[in-house]
Amino acid sequence: MIKKIILTAILLTAFVSAVSAQQIEVKIYLQRTIITADSNYSKSATVKRKVDANSPLWKTLEQLFTPQITPEEDKKNFYSSTFGMKFEGVVLKKGTATVKFSQPPNETNYGSMGAFLFSEAIEKTAKQFSTVKRVKICAIGETAIDSELETPFPRCK
Repeated sequence: MIKKIILTAILLTAFVSAVSAQQIEVKIYLQRTIITADSNYSKSATVKRKVDANSPLWKTLEQLFTPQITPEEDKKNFYSSTFGMKFEGVVLKKGTATVKFSQPPNETNYGSMGAFLFSEAIEKTAKQFSTVKRVKICAIGETAIDSELETPFPRCK
């Protein structure tokens, strides 16, 4: 019986090690409100997450679009950079990551810097990978965030 318990413990330890070895730590670029005596301002800041090592770009962008902000990050005034947009996928070809998104219904409050913050967060998050040299962002369907840009996001093909 003791041999079975020891064998089970060894196998469980090996399994846990194998699972954790398949994850890597990545950076997600969120917004953070800084409160000073004079004013409040927002800036790009990173949080670390673990994602599947087999598809890190895809999984990291999923984390960006649904960041699951921890209570500690919430206390530090972190918030999403993607304004409720939905991640629709990414294609990596010849060093260019084409990130696809759509706008769920009833999402419209982006502020004057929303489109800039959105695209900056996507670009910085994707470019942390050495295989990504350039980032393109395209929209599936119509989006109100386009109205903040001189040149709207192109529609995905």
